[in-house]
Amino acid sequence: VYSLLPAADRGDRIVTMVPVEDLEAEDRLLIFTSAAGQVKRTELSEFSNPRSTGLIAAGVKRDDRIIEVVLSDGTAEVMLFTRRGRAIRFAEADVPTQGRTARGVKGIGLDSGDQVVGVLTLRRDAGVLTVTDDGHGKRTPAAEFPLQKRGGMGTMFVPSSGNSNPVVAALEVTPDDSVMLITAGGRSLSAAVNAVPVQGRRTQGKRIVKIPSGDRVVEVTRTAGGTPESGVGSSGAGSAGGADDDTAAPAASGGAAGDAPPQLSAGAGTGGASESPPASPPDAGEGQLDLLG
Repeated sequence: VYSLLPAADRGDRIVTMVPVEDLEAEDRLLIFTSAAGQVKRTELSEFSNPRSTGLIAAGVKRDDRIIEVVLSDGTAEVMLFTRRGRAIRFAEADVPTQGRTARGVKGIGLDSGDQVVGVLTLRRDAGVLTVTDDGHGKRTPAAEFPLQKRGGMGTMFVPSSGNSNPVVAALEVTPDDSVMLITAGGRSLSAAVNAVPVQGRRTQGKRIVKIPSGDRVVEVTRTAGGTPESGVGSSGAGSAGGADDDTAAPAASGGAAGDAPPQLSAGAGTGGASESPPASPPDAGEGQLDLLG
């Protein structure tokens, strides 16, 4: 795939691939989310005339980066999750439709040093799986996250989740799904979602995989029960200051949980792979996201 980027900056990298049947579909939009909490929607038809060198898909500030792009029909709800355990849920319609070069608008306010690590588009009353880098996880009903206006500080979903054990991923899951966790040391660990405890929004979660000393989880992917979906890894940094409101629903009580991790299957990674560092921003002061044809 990298060969498709002959004109790209060597510090750039691919962040996602979106399957599309018809670039001229009038009822489809792309939702872009950055590590600094910026979101924007762009009509898919704006990418109907791609070039071999790519199109500018999004404006990006120098100290920010795009972490996820999802295809939507315009009727979903959006959830953003941060590495320090905050989340916000808002209607997709709250995000204005903008052109390809726009930077977007604030989706969530962030404290200094925090960044968005997970993006979900909800169309049902689903469960949300969240995982920290030390292998703790939980399932929380999406209904426990109050619907808010975009741009606020959101609500806490993992208490006291600072830099010690940050959140690395958030996924929409069903009990029939399985997930694969990838560690910085190149190991893959799989777990059945129905073995992960259902707990309230303000609970810490239980250990769902045993991580070797000195290793950490960097990526979580759903592997069964639906289309494979990345949970967005924890590499890189981005921050955005400012805050609007900090509305929080009352704390929900934790659900059933077992102390023992679920059954796992582990395999050594090839070549001792480690998490890639974030790409360095362009020297020009501002970056851009390209879409290839």
